[in-house]
Order: sequence, then structure tokens, then C-alpha cells
Amino acid sequence: MMTLDDLAYHNALAFQELKDGLIHARRDAGFTRAQVAERLGLEESAVVAIESEGSNQTISTMRAYATAVHAKVTITVETVEVEK
Repeated sequence: MMTLDDLAYHNALAFQELKDGLIHARRDAGFTRAQVAERLGLEESAVVAIESEGSNQTISTMRAYATAVHAKVTITVETVEVEK
């Protein structure tokens, strides 16, 4: 059983791990930030902002980024018991 605070912390870490994984995928694929920006129709500074720690990106932005770097994303969602 988790507290709501623990659950929120876990979820924040999971989304940061998603972003970190996509950055690693970009690097592994050999894409520069400029190349990703071009694929997304953005300025390179926007990709820097997407990759920055603590930035809060939309799911659609992360989906587009994943596609641009040729990354397949798998997401698992499960319900948990939370203390009342």
C-alpha cells in the first residue's frame, strides 16, 4: 500500500525515466538535437527545452519526439492501493 505522496513521487520518476530513455535513444540512433528539431519542425532550443531536467512536456510532445528518434515506447499502467 502506498501513500498519495509516494504514488506521486513514483509517477514523477517514471515520466523522468521516459524522458531519459528517449534522450538515450536519440544518442544511440546518432541524431543531433538539431536533426530532431528539424524532424519536429521546431528550433533546436525547443528540443533543448524538451530534454531539460524538470521540464513538463505533454504526452503528444513525447510521442512526437519518440517517433522522431525512431524509439518505440511501451507504457504499463496498474492500479495500486492507496492509504486513505
